[in-house]
Order: sequence, then structure tokens, then C-alpha cells
Amino acid sequence: MAEKQVRLRSNSVVKSDADMTVADLASLMQSQLNSYQQSTKEDFKKLSASLSSLTSQLSKFRDNITTEMERLREENKQTFTTISSSIEKSNKDTSLAVDRSTRRNDLVISGIPFVDGENLLSYFHSWCRTFGYVESEFPLVDIRRLSKGALAAGKVYMILLQFAITIQRNDFYSRYLRSHSLSLSGIGFSVNKRIYINENLGPSIRALRSKALHMKKEGKLSGVFTRGGILLIKRNGDEKEITVSSDSDLSESI
Repeated sequence: MAEKQVRLRSNSVVKSDADMTVADLASLMQSQLNSYQQSTKEDFKKLSASLSSLTSQLSKFRDNITTEMERLREENKQTFTTISSSIEKSNKDTSLAVDRSTRRNDLVISGIPFVDGENLLSYFHSWCRTFGYVESEFPLVDIRRLSKGALAAGKVYMILLQFAITIQRNDFYSRYLRSHSLSLSGIGFSVNKRIYINENLGPSIRALRSKALHMKKEGKLSGVFTRGGILLIKRNGDEKEITVSSDSDLSESI
């Protein structure tokens, strides 16, 4: 009896499978395909969202890198400019210091016309007496006219004084600054014009001094002078001495 029931159940299943039509099979396949497509669409959307997020992160990362590189580039540019400026200033300062060192024993005299057969050393000895030196204290100097060509009588040329000892040069110049009493009449000329003594400045400081003196003439500065080859100025209403070594220093001082 049990064997018969199993046979009947088996026949029923076979009959059920056999009863599935082509339309049913097609519908089942279409349903599975639709389910697969829907699942694929969802997976694609997730993948697209992930890619979009990754693209956004990469774009942000790229922007950050670009910004950082621009910042570093600008910092490097500023650093290079600062270093270059420092090196340039250091080179200039060194050059000026060397130039001052070679001129530290020098003074230049202006305002004396050239005369044929002149005795420059006698001029110098006359100035020494004016400044209170006794003959045994006269400083040792080399003295000569400065000219690029032949000397012409009556024309004014600078006179270069080169002292053998720096301290003697400084003492002589100090006595001149205290008195300012030298004149042409004191060395045999018929006129009483002043004779000027200044430090022997290098070309750059000499040009800067000329500009500063022009500013003083315009009333923009109260004092312009040099000490040891260094240009010093005083602003109006201020007794403080200001060291000037460039055009920018001079402009910023007023």
C-alpha cells in the first residue's frame, strides 16, 4: 500500500513538470532576468556612487596638493629673494668696507687753484702750524694733485693727502673740523676763499653724499657728514646720527 502511494506521488510531480508550458518557462526566465537586471542596476549605482566619491576625493586631494605646491613655490621664491638680497647687501657692505680700508689714511683738499711751480708740502706745513702743530709733530704725508690729464694753471684740482699713520690722519682731520679756519690767503693767494678738507670717499658714497647735501640744501636734512668713510645724516629736529649706505636708506630717512 505504501509503495503504491509513493508511485502515485511521483507520477503527480512528473505530471506537474510536464504540465509547465513554454509560456510559463518564458515568464519564469523573464522574471529571473528582470531580477538580475535590477540587482545589476543597483550594483552599478553603488559602483557609480563609489567612483564619484573617489573622484571627488582625488580632485580634492589634487587641489590640496596644488595649493600646497603653490605655497611652497611662493615661500621658496621669497626665501630665494631674501637670500639673494642678503648676499647682495653683504657683498656690497664687504666691498664698501674694503674700499674704506684702502682710503682710511686719506684726506682730500678742495678749493685751491693750481699754480706752476707750487709747493704742496709747504701748503701742508702751513696748515699744520694753523692747527697748532710744532714742526717736530708734523705728520708724515704724501701729497699730490688729482687729475686725469695735464694740469692747467688757475684751474682747481683736488689734492690728495695720504698719511703714513692713521691716528695722525684722524688727529689732523679732527683739528680741521674744530676750526674750519683754512683759507687761500693763508697759503699766499690774494683771495680769502675757504679751503675744504674731506675724507676720501669711494664713488658710491661720494655720489650718495652729494644727494644728501642737495637734500640738506632743500631743507629736508639738518646735517650731512662722514666719519671713517661712512655717510651720516641728521634729520630736522633730531640730533641722532643715522648711517646711510644706499639711496633707499636716504629716502627712508626723511
